[in-house]
Amino acid sequence: MAAGLSLDKSRLAEFSAAFAEHAASLLGEDELLARVVTDGELQAVDFDLSAAEALAAAGPWGQGFPEPTF
Repeated sequence: MAAGLSLDKSRLAEFSAAFAEHAASLLGEDELLARVVTDGELQAVDFDLSAAEALAAAGPWGQGFPEPTF
């Protein structure tokens, strides 16, 4: 779902400070770390069209069920 926002330029600094304060109250250090979660390593023999097609057919992928990352 998308949402819009209109904001007068003169209040941008105020909004930015309030937004940062609210985000800091909800997010801990763990949520702010860049992290890549993988499904493991693939061997060279695993790189073929049939494996790619099997992964594509295994979807749908989405929130709570991310596409595999190797």
